[in-house]
Amino acid sequence: ALDWYMGKLLGNPSTTASAQLRLMIPIAIVSAFLNNTPVVAVMIPIVQRWARNIHISAQQLLIPLSFASILGGTCTLIGTSTNLVVVGLLRERYPNDPSVSIGLFDLGQFGVPIAMAGLSLNDCNNPSPVRYHNDKPSCNALSQHPIKGFAEKLKSVSFRR
Repeated sequence: ALDWYMGKLLGNPSTTASAQLRLMIPIAIVSAFLNNTPVVAVMIPIVQRWARNIHISAQQLLIPLSFASILGGTCTLIGTSTNLVVVGLLRERYPNDPSVSIGLFDLGQFGVPIAMAGLSLNDCNNPSPVRYHNDKPSCNALSQHPIKGFAEKLKSVSFRR
């Protein structure tokens, strides 16, 4: 049932960037109120089927899925376990100080702008986060990567005693 609803919600985007954006916004909203790990775990097979249906590689959608879940989790107190740990430490350290308490939506003043910026940066600067082994480099700089050059040099070195 969730697969059908998510398919209708996500629709049929024409580009990878629009698919990522359509995926990331609802996931960020859901992750603000549910723990990140179960959201990603439930969504992985759904995203894989959706990617197959829209003819986009699932690899280009799974990293944005994880990013959106993390960014959405920063918006509320219950969005990520780290926030709950910090509140527990604050209560332990300042048990009788009501000015040190953090409410459910108090983190939103920081988390929402950060989540919006993160979603925008991912979509604008990284429309295709995964480079596949059969993709051609877009410029010569990629083929002259320093680690690749170092690995080539290591192949010619012989280690003898």
